Amino acid sequence: MIIKLIPARDATSLFEYLAGEGKHNEHTQQRVIYNNQASPAETVTPITKKDAKSLATDFETYIKEYGSTRTFKSNRKGAKNNSRDKLNLYHGVMSLDPDETPPSDETWAKIVDRYATLMGWQEADGNYAPVIAIAHGKSAGGSPHIHFAVSTVMANGQMIPDSNWKRRSIKAKRKIEDEFGLRPIESERAGYSRRDWKQAEEKRRKVRGRTVKESRYLQRAVAAAALAANNEAEFAALLRASVLDINPRFGKGGKVTGYAVKIKGDKECPWYAAGKLSRHLTLPALRQDQRWEKTTNTEAARLQWEKGYAISFGAPPPLSKIMPDYARRIRAFSRTAPTSPAWATRAREAGAVLAAMSMRIENDQPGKLWQAALTLYRAGETARRQNPTQVMRESKMLARTLLISSRLTRSNTSRILAASIIMAGHLRAQKQLQEQNRAAQKIHEVIHQTLTELQANPPELGAPLTARPIADLVPQSELDKAIDAGRIIYTKGKDKWLIKGKNLSPGQVVTVTRNDGEQEQVRVGQVTRTNNHGHNWATFTNIPATATPRPANTGQVTPKPRDTSHDLEI
Repeated sequence: MIIKLIPARDATSLFEYLAGEGKHNEHTQQRVIYNNQASPAETVTPITKKDAKSLATDFETYIKEYGSTRTFKSNRKGAKNNSRDKLNLYHGVMSLDPDETPPSDETWAKIVDRYATLMGWQEADGNYAPVIAIAHGKSAGGSPHIHFAVSTVMANGQMIPDSNWKRRSIKAKRKIEDEFGLRPIESERAGYSRRDWKQAEEKRRKVRGRTVKESRYLQRAVAAAALAANNEAEFAALLRASVLDINPRFGKGGKVTGYAVKIKGDKECPWYAAGKLSRHLTLPALRQDQRWEKTTNTEAARLQWEKGYAISFGAPPPLSKIMPDYARRIRAFSRTAPTSPAWATRAREAGAVLAAMSMRIENDQPGKLWQAALTLYRAGETARRQNPTQVMRESKMLARTLLISSRLTRSNTSRILAASIIMAGHLRAQKQLQEQNRAAQKIHEVIHQTLTELQANPPELGAPLTARPIADLVPQSELDKAIDAGRIIYTKGKDKWLIKGKNLSPGQVVTVTRNDGEQEQVRVGQVTRTNNHGHNWATFTNIPATATPRPANTGQVTPKPRDTSHDLEI
């Protein structure tokens, strides 16, 4: 069960929307199922858009009589920044799982009445705040749900108690779930959370014919790259290789403090900050969880974020050496407490491994594998930062192999899926978490079905990320190409001129090409910086030009040798 409370100012427009046809004509059988101003409160009354105004007039009786003393940040179109509106009511939504049997209108009325009492909107002495609930069919996602409105002004003129209202709402919801036998969102009880999808995103997905929304498409690539990378520079390089545009955010001193990503070539795709994809994919979280502080060259990472450069990932180890240890470590997962940081980390790792497999098998159209991966990853998303647990070496090598290996075969993918089935089975075995138990059953079914399809029809595996031409990953400037070919140039340093070339060493005499094309010789001093291309920046000293040496002038004339060819012999 999910309960949301949204601050609002105008009861009439809210009731007109709830009693109307909806944005996509999805509202049906609009009716008032609870009204604590009526007698009896549980009376079910059909409602039309014309009835909304009179209903709102009765609802706002105490607001007009006493007035609201609270405000909230305006969300109206065209409202100025920091403008505020009167907080006259809260618009609430109660929704259940799509697979849950919809309660009757009478049961819904009892649920709303119980919630109002637990929130302090109805007191034992008869003082109350007006509450009206309206039902109009299932949501667009198929969830049984109702809407309700509660006035912020009670019958005696006092404001409703709303301090810590979010926390109190969660406690009230849990009591209602237990009392009425409703299915809880156990991930929320364990401290897990997930991001909602936006309607505009869904519209773009349909227009472009994608199987998933762009935020999930991006999350797949980022989660897989984060697990596969050994350091921050590799992470940025893998993002570029995944055909994503990256936009780093720089802080003081030029340090990278965050990043955003978008689909390359899609002009209408907005930038998604990492925190919008998952709180575990932000740069500070990745640095902590992946222990990149110990393996990252800060300067190399900064250059990769800023400009990008070609990088060698090396050959991944064969799966035959990884899989036995991976399966053994996954089996040990069953002994981990479901609310521990280690449990959450293992679930996210398994989701990232399947995300990497989805990138190789499903390519640009994420399907069942990615849905299984996303469910596993969500199972490990925590609402609060926890002490990081060491990432399994086997998980990292698996993701790395899936992304960059050119030797991936059907038998290899089947073995990884088999290990994922074990993971899903342990997830399902956590009896304390009913919601995750249900989700794990779906994962188990999806992976089994996918494995069967893989065995029957060997998939056409996509090319590994690093198989793309270097020029496609990071375009190299003409000047860099010239330096690679042996050219040495002058470049302006912070407070003096330097020379830039390849494989420079102190004391070496080199020929430098000036901007005007002329060349001159200098002696290399101290090498001050080297980038990942092998290009060096160094100080230098000029070698004075010398003319061709001439004979010394002594002031004496050297006599010519006498010609003796005509002398007579005597």
